[in-house]
Amino acid sequence: MQHITWRLLYKSKWGSCTPSKHKICFNVNLIFMPLEFVDAIILHELAHLFHFNHSKDFYNLLCTWMPNYKEIVKENKKKQLPKLY
Repeated sequence: MQHITWRLLYKSKWGSCTPSKHKICFNVNLIFMPLEFVDAIILHELAHLFHFNHSKDFYNLLCTWMPNYKEIVKENKKKQLPKLY
């Protein structure tokens, strides 16, 4: 991986991966989230290096790395975050 960046302007997603450019970006609001959720987002973006979509194979790989991935994401997606800008 050549580039990992933080984005302030994401309003509706926690991260993104562009495998062809070897680039992963994360939402700066992750600093307000539980570490378990941050781990889930990092693993989600890393899984895109193996599967470029959200296929069944993508989620199977992700759930081998973090078996409780779906529960962690579901628990934390609704949390209110402070506005940074």
